[in-house]
Amino acid sequence: MTRGLTKKQQAFAQALADGLPALEAYRLAYVTQGNKSTQQAEAYRLSRLPKVRARVEAIKAGQTLFNDQLEPMPALDGWLEELANIKPDLSLLEAPDLSPA
Repeated sequence: MTRGLTKKQQAFAQALADGLPALEAYRLAYVTQGNKSTQQAEAYRLSRLPKVRARVEAIKAGQTLFNDQLEPMPALDGWLEELANIKPDLSLLEAPDLSPA
């Protein structure tokens, strides 16, 4: 990843630039179930990294690309809601044959 940003750091920076608090941005980017104090500490630490701060500022300034090698992040608006609304088609499941052989 360019400038030392991982995909998760990029997602974190994008979420921060979109206005999410650091803790929510961390939870979105890292999809973690860890304890809250650890998440808060990591969110704070990441938000203070110069490369993350620079990326947030670049996004806020309307720059879609940090440089030629970095892909723009897809819009996050509605993504979680869409994911939560996915309903599996249970008719595709087959019941096991429990009859004696």
